[in-house]
Amino acid sequence: MKSAALELGQYGITVNAVIPGLVHTPLTRHRQRYAQAIDDLSNSEPLEQLEEEAKRKLIVKSPLGLAWLLPESIAPAVVFLASDDASMVLALHTT
Repeated sequence: MKSAALELGQYGITVNAVIPGLVHTPLTRHRQRYAQAIDDLSNSEPLEQLEEEAKRKLIVKSPLGLAWLLPESIAPAVVFLASDDASMVLALHTT
């Protein structure tokens, strides 16, 4: 991301990234995704039970105590970063 920002900045293009973690959408609500979070449950478990167990395990691992984020929690940040209002948002990196 930093190289893209340095390369594209000269053209007035800003580069931002939003990396929220697991977002609760139909794409992430599938047996394989939950199986990654719950490797000790069998694939024969009902999806509802798998979801609840995954949620409990993900909450324990999350620094904020959240299993996953809702899309509507992330959308305002994405809209802001894509807007002209964010033209002066800078990330400073030191090495």
